[in-house]
Amino acid sequence: MPSWVKFLFYLTLRIVITFAVLGFFIFLLWWLLYSIFY
Repeated sequence: MPSWVKFLFYLTLRIVITFAVLGFFIFLLWWLLYSIFY
């Protein structure tokens, strides 16, 4: 496997993990606000 393919794979993996964590935190924040105000 070439080094650029590995780099691309790790970059994609990191982006996916970052978006998953961000989405989770946004969902958690929305749920907290929802439980406070309603």
